[in-house]
Amino acid sequence: MKPLLPIGRISHPELPSSPEKPAGLIFGENWKELRRQALITLKDHGMGKSGIEDKIVEETEYLLQRLSSLQGVQDSQAFKLTMSGAVSNVINQTIFGRRLDYNNPNLEGIQQFEGFITAAARSMVLPLYQYWPWDPLNLKQLRKYFETAQNFFKSEIEQHKKSLDVNEPRDYIDSFLAEGIKTGNSVFQNEEDLQSSISQLYLAGHDTSSTTLTWALLFLINYPKSQDIIYEEIQKTVGSRSVSWKDREEMHYTQGFIHEVLRCGGIAGNTLPHKCTADTVIGGHIIPEGSVVFGNLYSTFHDESVFPDSYSFKPERYLNDEGKFVKPTGKQMLPFSIGKRGCLGEGLARTEIFMFLVSIVQHFQAKSVGDNKAAEEGVDIFTHSPKPFKFTLASRE
Repeated sequence: MKPLLPIGRISHPELPSSPEKPAGLIFGENWKELRRQALITLKDHGMGKSGIEDKIVEETEYLLQRLSSLQGVQDSQAFKLTMSGAVSNVINQTIFGRRLDYNNPNLEGIQQFEGFITAAARSMVLPLYQYWPWDPLNLKQLRKYFETAQNFFKSEIEQHKKSLDVNEPRDYIDSFLAEGIKTGNSVFQNEEDLQSSISQLYLAGHDTSSTTLTWALLFLINYPKSQDIIYEEIQKTVGSRSVSWKDREEMHYTQGFIHEVLRCGGIAGNTLPHKCTADTVIGGHIIPEGSVVFGNLYSTFHDESVFPDSYSFKPERYLNDEGKFVKPTGKQMLPFSIGKRGCLGEGLARTEIFMFLVSIVQHFQAKSVGDNKAAEEGVDIFTHSPKPFKFTLASRE
């Protein structure tokens, strides 16, 4: 039996504009307490309940209007930005209690600020990058988006403080502030932790979902038969009404398609970094105390004993002989990571991906422009994203 690897948290990298001490839901000193309260609050405001479905259905109307405006040949970045706006607005309604128009500069700042985090992290491995006469990572421009997002978060916190009713919290910010007032717990009186928690909620749930939906579009256009089968399931199960989360129970191939997108897209190849807290030996390899270690999620996506011909896209691999969807166990595939710092918004992400994807196929037929097979190789940006590709959307009406 292999020994368990004793691991703990590490401090996050020193990024520009980062607080002196790590803060928030992931790396801060009070991350466990903040995460617990966030889970409770998100559930109170609809996460895992019909309330979040209502928010997604509402946002879907705006999304479909936006997609209708994408006339002619489009590139994948245009689609991802549109999906990013939709995903952000579901989070916005939960955190701020309202959505933002797709053309709102604050929404653009939110959409782009994780790009700054990525570029800043990459600059750390380039010697004296801040003194280079040029900026190949586009860090200066991305910093502007980051600052726009941070200023927006600060202004929202201030507005919430002015209109707060501790007995009737409207959203995540209200609940955080009310917790500090009601209990006197200093953890929830620290606005640095609140702002960092908001940022991390976006980082965890915004880019991941919009990237997954972009992967889904790529597989829809590269495998048109899969798109046809999904549309047949939609006609049979949903018809012309709005999709619901419960519809998935009758849409077996669609569920297989989504799981294959999660597996082949593999947007997160590793877990968050951890620190080895004691010397240990695994498979004959010495792991010294203090070593930074990552869990290899990618290996679960391409385990040939579980997924034969693992580099081929096959949604039917999740269907039994009766054509019913069989969900892989958590140990077989881990698209949302694992452990105490696994994805906080997994439930929301799964609901968004299903409902947005079904709504898109319900209203549009996506077609490839040229050969986009090479886009499946992907590229590592903030997450593992498809390479740029071209497509068209044709209304089914």
